[in-house]
Amino acid sequence: MRQIVIRKGPVPALNSRVSLMGCGFSIHISCPETADALLKDAVNETVPLAALLEEFRRFTAGQPSALFARMYQLSETSGLVIDQNIYLYHCDVCPVWVEAEEARWAYMGSKKYLGDSWWFDDDEILKDVREMNVVAFLEKYKGC
Repeated sequence: MRQIVIRKGPVPALNSRVSLMGCGFSIHISCPETADALLKDAVNETVPLAALLEEFRRFTAGQPSALFARMYQLSETSGLVIDQNIYLYHCDVCPVWVEAEEARWAYMGSKKYLGDSWWFDDDEILKDVREMNVVAFLEKYKGC
């Protein structure tokens, strides 16, 4: 299953914000001097680009991150993040991508807590999310 790097904090009304700015679904950062203002306007980002890039590098090198997560992409608009908890992330049309230097990550519109993952590995959770009904999944993973 495809995995992508996402920014953990969801952005409400993400696609509307980005569409109104005329950015499409990809924000290319070519001028670091204006990046912070662009990201603030487009995706309500409060962390400076330099800090995001440093955290992205640490995360992709295998260190834990408070800002980024690996998301298993279930569809064009949805995916699962599995860490101590299981979260379903969603975006209305598709993720909004940010590309800066060698880094590329996506912003999502919302997230929902589905349960705890502590006793199960990612493969079992991914299999269950595809095969179980909602009630059975929530009961198994203590989501209700």
